[in-house]
Amino acid sequence: MDSKFSHTFEDGLCCVHEQVLQLQTNLYQVIGAARRDQHNINQLQLERDRLQTLVNGFEDAETRYRQLLSRECTAHSLTRDELQTEKACRVEMTEANTKLHRELIQTHAAQVVAERAFAWEKELRQKTATELHHAQKKIDLTDELVHTM
Repeated sequence: MDSKFSHTFEDGLCCVHEQVLQLQTNLYQVIGAARRDQHNINQLQLERDRLQTLVNGFEDAETRYRQLLSRECTAHSLTRDELQTEKACRVEMTEANTKLHRELIQTHAAQVVAERAFAWEKELRQKTATELHHAQKKIDLTDELVHTM
């Protein structure tokens, strides 16, 4: 029995030893896989941090671009308002110029009429002055005749 017991004990030890070796091999594999997983996790965290930095940069850029866009919209609105004001001023200027042109034409026509009237009156005065001059001569001649007689 001793040899049977010894043989069974040795077989049992051998079996336990094989199981321990198998467990040890499995443990090393698990540790290796855990190290690889940890390395992958670290790489993924680094990649996540890098991507988060990019996202933050894009968010900052988007904020700046939105501010610039808002300023451009404000500037565009002001420019549009200024253009509308200028357009209204041009319409008013055109209307004022048209009115002034009509007044200028009327003034010119009145000037022509006044110049004609002035020329007519001047001619009339000259005729009257000539007639008066002739009449004065006649009177002077008549006076001379009356004095000589």
